[in-house]
Amino acid sequence: MQLSEHVGQQIIINAQPLGGLQQVKLLGVEAGGVWIESQEITNQFLVHFKIATAPNTFVFFLPYGQIEMISVPIAAVGLNETAFGL
Repeated sequence: MQLSEHVGQQIIINAQPLGGLQQVKLLGVEAGGVWIESQEITNQFLVHFKIATAPNTFVFFLPYGQIEMISVPIAAVGLNETAFGL
């Protein structure tokens, strides 16, 4: 499996600069890290700059050294075992 196969998809990433688990859109994969788009981080930027909208969407580069975990979707049913009493 190659991370680059998931460019354009929503993924879950755990990274300290993001404050923990975040659902983000994977925009690019480079040798040193990944490019992501995050609505939650965009909201924080807009609040910081005291504006409601921006003419462009923010994208962010995360170096691999700051990423603890990445989860990508695959075509398989995911089950919550406790919901089925397992």
